[in-house]
Amino acid sequence: MPARPRSAAAAQNPLRPNARRLLRALSEGQQPTTAEAAALLNVTPRTIRNLRAELEAAGVPVQRRQDGHATRIYLKPEDQGHYVAPLHLTERQMEALTVAINAAAHVLAPTPYHAPLQEAFNAVRRDWLAEAITFEPDTEAAHWHFGGLPQQDIPEDTFSLLAKAIRNQQTLVLDYYTASRDAWTEDRRLDPYVIARRQGSWMLAAYCHEKKGVLDFSLAGMRRLRPYTPHGEPVYFGATPAFDPHEHFRGRGGALAGEEWVDVRLLVEPKAAPYFKRKRYHGSQSIEEERPDGRLMVHYRVRGLRGFVSGIRSWGRLVTVLEPQHLREELTAEFYELAGRYLEG
Repeated sequence: MPARPRSAAAAQNPLRPNARRLLRALSEGQQPTTAEAAALLNVTPRTIRNLRAELEAAGVPVQRRQDGHATRIYLKPEDQGHYVAPLHLTERQMEALTVAINAAAHVLAPTPYHAPLQEAFNAVRRDWLAEAITFEPDTEAAHWHFGGLPQQDIPEDTFSLLAKAIRNQQTLVLDYYTASRDAWTEDRRLDPYVIARRQGSWMLAAYCHEKKGVLDFSLAGMRRLRPYTPHGEPVYFGATPAFDPHEHFRGRGGALAGEEWVDVRLLVEPKAAPYFKRKRYHGSQSIEEERPDGRLMVHYRVRGLRGFVSGIRSWGRLVTVLEPQHLREELTAEFYELAGRYLEG
């Protein structure tokens, strides 16, 4: 679709609410006369003529045709559904929008939303960001890096099917691979609540009819995902009862739903102390003690240790676990096992 021209008046004055309502009706394929449009918007015929002129000034190609003594207005089929009220953004807002789209493109790279997002960005860049002065939308992506994501083997239609089922509150059935047990479960029935990206992995929080509770499921472990149709018709589960995604994932890190809260205390060596003072590695992080020798006592309250332990390991000898005791024992056993392997080699 060609770029929309914008007059100086249109650039300074966004479409008024009634103009947007008329534009929406035309974008849906309606072809009202002036009198019909006036009745639809509950305004006078004169107001409709003014609204039509407002749309034309904003670059909307409103068409007219005679129908007896009346004049009907409409949009051509190729122009329908493409028009929104003009955006009037500051330079700072344009820059923020460009960065946000680049970040979203990175996050959505393994999903079927990546290509449509790029197409939408091209349209936004052409129609709304062309007037940017302080930065170049075309090259802004080169100034940002959002990190690498693990590659996941996710069927391309999984995201679309899940998104549709969540919107429609539709029960699904699937085969699921549980990595911790190295086992497949067939025909598992779920009520999908929310899709999330956690620790670089795509997850689904859903009510599991088998386990009778809300659990997390890796999208990479899903196969044969399909609507649940026990009698030939889809099943809908209705509103999600008392489910808050923010509370569900709060303080979790890489933990799975249902894991217990754990208090963790670390002794951080002086060489690593500045990093812990400068950055919060978990929302619950607090420095309980700064010792004279430069070491820190750092406290966390986390839900499960599954994802948290990998971060502890990454610090090596610069961090020592003080609590909980079972984690100290687990890391000690792991250390001796690794040391034995290297000594044997």
